[in-house]
Amino acid sequence: MIGSTATADIAVLQALSKRIQRSTEARFRAGCYLSELITLIPHRNRNRRQEAPKVEKTKKR
Repeated sequence: MIGSTATADIAVLQALSKRIQRSTEARFRAGCYLSELITLIPHRNRNRRQEAPKVEKTKKR
């Protein structure tokens, strides 16, 4: 009786670890994909920020 429950527990743990591994791998892939997208897209915005003319602030009296 004790041996059978132990093997069942081990099987459950193995299934869980496989599921966790899959989810972490998917998260990692999504993270890599997102970081690639982020590096590709916002170059235009960065350039715009640099090119924007600086307005001098006037002191209020």
